[in-house]
This record gives sequence, structure tokens and C-alpha cells, in this order.
Amino acid sequence: ALRDWINLLYKTMPVSFRGMHRMLRALRDEFDDVVEDEDYLFEILQEKDVRPKKRYWSEACSLGKKMGGYTCGLWQLFHIMAIGVAEWNMSDTVSPSARIGMAYAARTLRSFVEEFFGCEVCQDHFIEAFDSCAHDRCTRLTDDVITASDADFKELSLYLWEFHNSVNVRLLNEKAEHYGRPLPSKEKEEEVRWPSRDECSTCWLDDGSWDKGAVYDFLKAEYWAETDFVHDEEESNQDGLWKKYKTESTLPEGDDLASNNIFSFILIPVSAVGLYAILLRWEKDRLGKQKKYDSPVSRAGNYYYR
Repeated sequence: ALRDWINLLYKTMPVSFRGMHRMLRALRDEFDDVVEDEDYLFEILQEKDVRPKKRYWSEACSLGKKMGGYTCGLWQLFHIMAIGVAEWNMSDTVSPSARIGMAYAARTLRSFVEEFFGCEVCQDHFIEAFDSCAHDRCTRLTDDVITASDADFKELSLYLWEFHNSVNVRLLNEKAEHYGRPLPSKEKEEEVRWPSRDECSTCWLDDGSWDKGAVYDFLKAEYWAETDFVHDEEESNQDGLWKKYKTESTLPEGDDLASNNIFSFILIPVSAVGLYAILLRWEKDRLGKQKKYDSPVSRAGNYYYR
């Protein structure tokens, strides 16, 4: 599960996450040694200079809670990965045989959640919904990447977006039940679905349903840096990775990315998967509290999508 997750992220992270790509490549190339030797892991992280400079999550994820943000940060990572799958598959520089199956990426994500997500209740809910084919997962996601269309490539991102919105609604209802309040109305449930009508008026249709093409465009603008990709033939002979040249980006360039909150969202989970000691050493207090984070009381007010 860990090896597949690292390989998937290696292909699907944005161009401007240069430090992340350096770390992922090192973890992938030295995988067998890293999972056996914690000290060697720290050597790699120091060598690649990828330790985040900011200790706490952004205000958007933590909502002002000093130890908050872990689950939000992981969801950010999941959404970036899903956009990355679509962008990889739609690139003219990637051959059909090198495309990533959307169903495969979803199964890889499921394995990550099952083995490494540090919130047990969140984990149980995710696995239950995934295995029951919620949100039409079993038919909408395919591994037939040869004949698949661009619309098919975008389905993983839209599936995760629907899944995440359903989590928002579930948590809203559980919060009401916990405090003995009436269950929220449809209007209240709509308020916790993202994006709101104010944020993306084109995403909503008159009947209250979604324009999924507009939703994908919105998700890409939210989670993905604008980039061009040029295929590196030498590199592709090894693992299909692109040589990446950035044109325009909404994210900081180069190693300055280490100071960006989104970098922390990726570094900490990736470094921690299968190597629990890294979080014990860097984020011990935060992770310890996050394992209890999904209780109705502690998560109150933090069910929002982002």
C-alpha cells in the first residue's frame, strides 16, 4: 500500500511541488531501506531539505484550533492527487499505456486510508462507503485508460468531491443529533456543500443540481497550479515521470514552497505513512489529539469542506 501510494503521488503532484518530488523520488528509490530504518528516513529528509518550516496548519484548515487541521490537510492531498490523475492522463506527452487507471488510483487511496489514516472513525466511514460503491464508484471509475475520454479521467476528482461533500452533510447531521437538535433542513445541508453558490455560481444549476464540468474547472483552479509538461524520454524509460517546466503558477516557486501551507499538507502524511516515528518526533502532540478528532464534540464546527 505504501509503495503504491508513493508511486501514485510521484506522478500526480503539481510541478511547483519541487521539494515534494525530490522527497518522493528518494523514498521510492530507497523504499526498502527507508521502511526498515527510521534514521535513514531522517537522513533523506535532511538531505532533500523538505521539512516544513511552518509547524501548524493554515487557518483555513485549523479554524483557529492550534492542533486542528490534520484531516483537512489529508483531504487537500487527496484532491490534489485526483486532479493530478486527470491532468496526467490528459497530457499529450503521456502515452496511453502510461496513463493511470482511475479505479486503480481510487483503490490505492483506499489502501492508504485503511492502513495509515490517523483518524479511526474517519477511516471506518471511508472504507464502508468505498466498499459499498457509494457515489456510483464501481461503475464511474475505470481502469480502461486506452479508450477512456477526458470526461472519464475527471471522474476520480468529481467522485472525491461528492464523497467529501457527503461527509460534510453526515457530520452536520451527527452534530445535531449529538446536541439533541432537530436535523438540519435541506437548505442547511446545502450550506455545507462546497463550493457555495457565491463561490461558484456556474457550478450550480437552477434545480439545485451541479454542472460537473464547471465543478471540475473550479476544483482545478482551487487545487492545481497552471503548468505545462514536456515528456522526458530518458526518465520515461525508467518510470514514466515527466520532465516538468513551469509556466504560470498560483503557488510559490522552487524551494520557497516549503513555507507554503499546502506543502505541509503533503509532506507530513507522506513522510508518516508506514513510518510513524516521524510524526512522533515532529508532530507528537498534534497527531495524538487528531486520533480523537472525529468525535462529535471535538469536531464541532470543523465539518466544512476545506
